[in-house]
Amino acid sequence: KKTKIMSIVKAKSHPTITINNDNIENVTDFEYLGSIITNNGDYTKKVRRRLAMAFQQLVSMKKLWHD
Repeated sequence: KKTKIMSIVKAKSHPTITINNDNIENVTDFEYLGSIITNNGDYTKKVRRRLAMAFQQLVSMKKLWHD
């Protein structure tokens, strides 16, 4: 199922949403337009992902630099 929710609340527990007797999955982060959005505003995952992408590009260009 594609439907999920992300709660941004100060409380430790997250609300349970039920539609037609199906509980909707509550997630702590999701990807939107290529950016990772978290329920606590933390950018660590986003930064790590961008660093990994940059590292992959550097590795792919390594052959050019050594020739």
